[in-house]
Amino acid sequence: MHACTRVRFHVFVALLLSAGLTPLAAQAEKGIAIDSPSGKAYVFDTATNSIVSVIQATAPGTTTSLNDCEISQDNSKGYVTSTNSVTVLDLPQARVNTTIPLAYSPIDLVLTPSSRYLMTTGNTETTPVNAIDTTTLRITSSLLPPAGTYYGSSGLKWIDACDNQTLIGGFGTSYFDDTALHRLSLSPSGQLRSTLVSGPRVGYGGNGHCAPGGKTAGVMQSASGFASVVVAAMAVIPENQRFGYNGRTQSGGFSVDGQQLLIRSNYGVSAYSYNPATGQIGLEPLWYRDASVYDVYAQYFGTDFLAVSRDTGNVYYSDASTIRVVKPGDGSLVASIVTPATNLTGVCLRK
Repeated sequence: MHACTRVRFHVFVALLLSAGLTPLAAQAEKGIAIDSPSGKAYVFDTATNSIVSVIQATAPGTTTSLNDCEISQDNSKGYVTSTNSVTVLDLPQARVNTTIPLAYSPIDLVLTPSSRYLMTTGNTETTPVNAIDTTTLRITSSLLPPAGTYYGSSGLKWIDACDNQTLIGGFGTSYFDDTALHRLSLSPSGQLRSTLVSGPRVGYGGNGHCAPGGKTAGVMQSASGFASVVVAAMAVIPENQRFGYNGRTQSGGFSVDGQQLLIRSNYGVSAYSYNPATGQIGLEPLWYRDASVYDVYAQYFGTDFLAVSRDTGNVYYSDASTIRVVKPGDGSLVASIVTPATNLTGVCLRK
């Protein structure tokens, strides 16, 4: 860095600090684990693997939809699903910032990589995908499933952002029916548009995650296992369909380098080798760890039961009242973050 540039940078940082603001680089990586029964969000630090705050996200007894969460790229804001709303958390101040009212209770959330827009999904034909501007906290666009199709009688059960413009999701005709894939585009002004709906069904609409690079994605298919898809064609790669190891696959994710596909079933967590460019999945798991059994029929569509640290690469997943931390390479235990929660569900870190 040039000397003059360095001086200007330090002056800028000093001004931020004097205004009570923290430079982005100084924000420690934070994660959230959701306890639905109590309405609490447990905030943890990935450097120390410890709970740093507990935020009462919603009132106890009104938390049937408090499962999924997202965190902004600068680690300053958390977003959690709630009854007919999204609750916005101020993570440095450990408090609720505000709530964003919706016409339905969202089941899945995803931020675009820039954190400019937040997407929400419901689970019926009357619950559209919403795009929310995270600066103004206003809905910029709403999009219902395509009308007149067999798959159009159900809303998106999950959604993920492959980049700032490309979104993918899965929807079906009933709770137990198979799911079609849906690709959407998001304009710089926050306008949603449907760009492609897949023909073949690919299993229950558990969840889906874009691989690093955005060319392929992993789709969790519940009892049907999991598979990879090519985002450009929204087509399942037949030779890469796998049956879940020990249970129904409900959630997943990728290692930071995209070389591992992580799977959370209702019995445990496993990892498979993965090629993010082609979608090739290894035949057998690289490792597996038991985890608490959860009710696969509790409609945890879109809920992310595991997350990956961008700073350390470690994998975090909910396990009853504990957040387990394991190494991505071999699944060895790094830490166990114990909470007084009764039923941790969603776990999130910045993506």
